[in-house]
Amino acid sequence: MIANNTPEISVILPVYNAAPYIVKAVQSILRQSFTNFELLLINDGSTDDTDAIIKAHCLADARVRYISRENKGLITTLNEGIYLSQGRYIARMDADDISEPERLALQYQYLTSHPDVAAVGCAYQLMDEQENIINIRKPPRYNWLIKPLFLFGSPFAHPSMMLNKGLIAQHLHYNDAYQYAEDYELWLRLSLRFKLANLAKPLLKYRVLNTSVSRKYATEQRASAARALAEHLCEQQDAETQFHAQVLMSHAEQSVSTLIKSFCYILKRCRGRVNPLLAFCYLIYFSIT
Repeated sequence: MIANNTPEISVILPVYNAAPYIVKAVQSILRQSFTNFELLLINDGSTDDTDAIIKAHCLADARVRYISRENKGLITTLNEGIYLSQGRYIARMDADDISEPERLALQYQYLTSHPDVAAVGCAYQLMDEQENIINIRKPPRYNWLIKPLFLFGSPFAHPSMMLNKGLIAQHLHYNDAYQYAEDYELWLRLSLRFKLANLAKPLLKYRVLNTSVSRKYATEQRASAARALAEHLCEQQDAETQFHAQVLMSHAEQSVSTLIKSFCYILKRCRGRVNPLLAFCYLIYFSIT
């Protein structure tokens, strides 16, 4: 009998100028308790020592597939990884983060036991450049609460995600029309068709850098996210849609009226699945974080 060498999970790890961090990021994947995976390591035209470091320290494991080419940008690189992936599930990873040893196992277990869930993230720890833990983020766990909270931004950390490729099929791609918010647009688009979830256990250490996209291109990111929200959630550009976009871009007036409108929106989107007090608590939480 011929052994089936097809991996269950494809881990997509784009790399651009991540020389100080790439070895630990790769090692955190190769040391996972779940072992049936491939690591798609795509060097997007790095100009520092990333390529030499990867070749010296990251390629001994046969599960690593290394692609090095000219710079094409993050969205193209992510879609290339999806195209090359062989696994039934796709996990995201960033070159400056660290995955906990049980991350793949627990997310795989969740998706295989919840076949109607398209993607699952997790809680995550924030760390600085020296890997000191500075905070912890616990995004909402359940689909009925995740969906309305898209109003406030992404309910997921992009590099924490694992996706059921077989379930979402043709919907699994990043749209280059939403630069700097391509992940938000993907989760939002999936949320209209499938269930989403987060695990309560912190399974990722997320490095906070001054050079990160969310800091360098914060205005552009919010603008792309607001456009995605308006285009995907509402068919008409009515007053409510405009208000949601203003909240997302932090342009809405910080007033009681804004809180009330947002509160009503959450209740409507939850469709009776959450009591008003809980909705209000989450509203306040996302308003101050």
